[in-house]
Amino acid sequence: MPGKQGNNLSEELRLHCPDCGKNTPMPPHACPECGQIMQIRGKMRRSTSPVIVVLLLFLLLGPFGLGMLWRNERFELPWKIILTVLVLAYTIGVVWYAYDAVNGALNSLGGASSDDLEKALQQLQGM
Repeated sequence: MPGKQGNNLSEELRLHCPDCGKNTPMPPHACPECGQIMQIRGKMRRSTSPVIVVLLLFLLLGPFGLGMLWRNERFELPWKIILTVLVLAYTIGVVWYAYDAVNGALNSLGGASSDDLEKALQQLQGM
């Protein structure tokens, strides 16, 4: 097709013979020149945009997205470390806030302390 750019996987990846240096498009597994096993050369995948990675880390995935951060080639090591610490601190804050909110809601609904609950259990056991 006219105007089509090389987005096809077979156009991006080429097999390289380590023996004779010949490059061939996929899929031959052995070099047609010397018979040596071919190796893949070329860019296999593109890294996800850094903006998307940061948004996913803080809005959706949290610590479950750290693998995506560390595999991404577009972030340098210091940024990976900084973002990892920030995501972990953010996650601890969210969990603490949720715990505090649930604990406060339960206390306001029942109005009973843990001592009151223990006394009620002892009374039930005594019956």
